[in-house]
Amino acid sequence: HERGVIELIFADETAVVRMGRDAFTWPLNRLSHEITSIDGYTIGMEVVTDRHDTGVIVEVFSDRTAVVRFQNGTYVWPLNRLSRGVRELDGFKVGQSVATDRRDTGVIVEIFADRTANVRFRGGEIYNWPLNRLGPAFYGQR
Repeated sequence: HERGVIELIFADETAVVRMGRDAFTWPLNRLSHEITSIDGYTIGMEVVTDRHDTGVIVEVFSDRTAVVRFQNGTYVWPLNRLSRGVRELDGFKVGQSVATDRRDTGVIVEIFADRTANVRFRGGEIYNWPLNRLGPAFYGQR
């Protein structure tokens, strides 16, 4: 996803694209235009990948990809491999104390549409857990 400006479009479905000082010819089917929102995904939205890495969308494209900034760098991801954060899902809420199926306790800090949640545990570590492996935490549980 390099940025450029289309200068000419030809009948053979190619275009001359200016990228800085250089111009290149590209097939039109290899170009997408930058937009601010698509399918409910917008610039600035926090998302999680299908590998449960959390990032922020910095660019969105009409080919249904997004440039996402993660802690370890910025990468292009297809939207179908991202999910949006939500405040409440399947009876779980952000800020709720929970216990894992291993009896570890923590607090939900993020919930995602793929039915997972980022949970902050006692040592401060945050891990992503499927909601079906979490339950409410009760006092006295370790």
